[in-house]
Amino acid sequence: MGSYFVKIIIRIAKWIVKKLLVIALFVPVENPNHIIYDKPLLEEYDFIVVGSGAGGSPLASRLSEDPHHSVLLLEAGGAGSGFADWPLFTTLIYNVRKYDWTFHNVRDEGYCIGYKKQVNNQCTLNRGKMLGGSTGINGMMYVRGNKNDYDQWERLGNPGWGFRDVLPYFIRSEDNQDPYLRQSPYHGVGGYLPVSSARYLSGLAGIWIQAARHLGFEIGDINGDRQIRFMNSQSTTKLGERWSAARAFLRPASHRPNLNILIHSHVTRVIIDPVSRRARGVVFYKNRRRHVVWARKEVILSAGAFASPQLLKLSGVGPCAELRKHGSHFGIGGIDFLTKKKPGLTLAHFVNLKSLHNYVKHRTGPLASYLLLEGTGFAHSGVDNTSISSDWPDLQFLFYPLHLATDGGLLFRIILGMSEKVLETALWIKRFKPAKFKPGYRIVPVMLHPRSRGRVVLRSRNPWQHPDIFLNLFDDPRDLALGGRLQPAPNPYCHLHPRGGPDWWDCSIRVFAETIWHETSTCAMGPASDPAAVVDNQLRVYGNLLACAWWMPP
Repeated sequence: MGSYFVKIIIRIAKWIVKKLLVIALFVPVENPNHIIYDKPLLEEYDFIVVGSGAGGSPLASRLSEDPHHSVLLLEAGGAGSGFADWPLFTTLIYNVRKYDWTFHNVRDEGYCIGYKKQVNNQCTLNRGKMLGGSTGINGMMYVRGNKNDYDQWERLGNPGWGFRDVLPYFIRSEDNQDPYLRQSPYHGVGGYLPVSSARYLSGLAGIWIQAARHLGFEIGDINGDRQIRFMNSQSTTKLGERWSAARAFLRPASHRPNLNILIHSHVTRVIIDPVSRRARGVVFYKNRRRHVVWARKEVILSAGAFASPQLLKLSGVGPCAELRKHGSHFGIGGIDFLTKKKPGLTLAHFVNLKSLHNYVKHRTGPLASYLLLEGTGFAHSGVDNTSISSDWPDLQFLFYPLHLATDGGLLFRIILGMSEKVLETALWIKRFKPAKFKPGYRIVPVMLHPRSRGRVVLRSRNPWQHPDIFLNLFDDPRDLALGGRLQPAPNPYCHLHPRGGPDWWDCSIRVFAETIWHETSTCAMGPASDPAAVVDNQLRVYGNLLACAWWMPP
């Protein structure tokens, strides 16, 4: 009888999800942030910005503050969905091509074994396809990075990128809503980007902090003077709603006559002068019509970690051998990337009328939580002995007040794309079936400094076809060694190996490792003497300008 009621609950939950998905797809909630876009197109602009994500939106806003600069911002996606502004409903548009690029890695026997993306052994690599880019679908947690990361970039030959140089820009952009943190010299007030503490926390959130304190970790602001601390997360939200880069930076700027924001505008090529090797303009398609627009000053790429190197290569910038294979006549530099494997509630708390009422009327309650990510913390494992600072962590922990079986595995299938082979094996059933629809928690360890390097390679000259993405997650065995100390997961693929032995750990990690969607460094920054550098410390590629996280040094 019990199993019968469980099946009924699963059917009801699936019905609710399907109905909400239909609403998200077909109800006219386009342009929820009331951004002015699609003004008449001119033939020439001072600056052309490609991509409206975390780099493109603030950059277009900042450039257009000067009324003498004309700025064109091109976004391949649409204006976005109103559901994305409701934090917990963001999962409804994951893997929906209208809002998500749905990249996936090239199938490999060495990692992503437990996942299904078209076929097994492919991890889901979600990227936002809308105004705001991936800030429209991400977990919203506000983490700036460690000061030692920036200082290391400077030591690698990139002046102007030390922590003392970048901190003022973080402070200037921020509008922290927390009364305590607003007083900190490390936080800002009055900027475009609101940062808030959670409006709802489960009972487990306090236990998470108590446990960290009991283990000797400091409790405090991870974006303050030190980072090896634990805290209940802050997020880029305000009054219980997501504040994407588009909502924060484009909405207040979109009325400016010198800023034109075009949506559904897919850039297929940067026009580069073959003699001077400087960008002169771009080719893009909107409503199936081809357009050419010219730049008087700069073309700035902020198209994301995967689309940016693809676009550069389609424009003739990249390894010569690869470009010749696809018919390009000249090449500049090499393009490789580092993949960062940033690898107490039940369903009834969320799917009920009270939760819906509290959120719609007051923007509080469980539905206001940012993808259920209630806490985070940083630590040093002791495995990586290369750190030159006691406050340079190699691990981050993410705390969720529910486990993988809390909803019967529904979101685990939707968000992560876990293979049915994993969810239906005897070992999985033995471990998680008794916990279905029961409260619990999940702690996800994240490796901050993986040594393995991946690649983004053109699949063809077709700009609408995704590139081949080789994650190469565990090419460096040291990454596997660190993961082996962190991931005691049930593993139906590895039953032939003695549990807890080296072979079992090796197999288990390769099955369950995730990317956490934080790939970077596809167009690495470095001095001219660095053969792997694609951009200089001004983010220029032979006269072209780039913005976003894929220029970070590996």
